[in-house]
Amino acid sequence: MRNDDARSSAGLQSVDRAVTALQLLAASGPVRVTELARQMGVHKSTTSRLLSTLERRGLVDRVGDGSTFVLGNGIALLAASAARPRSLTEVSRSVLSDVASTSGESASVNVLVNDELSILTVEQSIGPSGLTGFNWLGQRSPATTTAAGKILLAGYSDDQLEDILPELVTNCTPATLTREEFINQLSEIRTSGLALCRDELEVGLSAAAVPIFDSSGLVAALSVSGPTARIFGSRHVEVVEAVRAGGLRLSLQLGSAPPPR
Repeated sequence: MRNDDARSSAGLQSVDRAVTALQLLAASGPVRVTELARQMGVHKSTTSRLLSTLERRGLVDRVGDGSTFVLGNGIALLAASAARPRSLTEVSRSVLSDVASTSGESASVNVLVNDELSILTVEQSIGPSGLTGFNWLGQRSPATTTAAGKILLAGYSDDQLEDILPELVTNCTPATLTREEFINQLSEIRTSGLALCRDELEVGLSAAAVPIFDSSGLVAALSVSGPTARIFGSRHVEVVEAVRAGGLRLSLQLGSAPPPR
């Protein structure tokens, strides 16, 4: 009985230390192992083992020389899960599977994180011709360089965008839009309900995205991404039709009012 109590106490202590470490990283940004151990009041080796466990779970990442840690993408995924409607991920799976099958490319659901300057992929399905070399799930990308980011930021007014967008947006490729070009393009996106991205995040990678609504309004974006030659090639119309149909279907399942006839 005593052994069980001791194991339970040790387990609770480990959980408490893990939460403390995450809170300190959230408050301080990049922190070295030695400094984190000092702040937590535990031995460096104990802190190192704790961080290694959190790293395996994707909750922290190593940066610099490998002895400095920051919060990982897993934290953003958990935060997005708490912020979005509980049913979004579950409902989207079958829709994404159909969109990926129809378009032949990777389909994903994305939300805004990090003060509206990044998008986070919270669910995805890879089609028969999809990009299988990289798993976007749980990954963040600059909102201004993605079709999903354009759709989500199009939901903001011009005055709100002036406050949100930095003077110099992230420049990933020669095709990345300037701040002025980005804002001007959003007015077209608001009218069409469709955002396109050609080589703006990575050269050779393009995407199309549409908004996802629930009963309260805009909650996410549905995106189809793949090689530029295919997204803007002979099947471009089919890709756009697939992403539009998927966005409408998912919105209706989330309780959005049907569009006027």
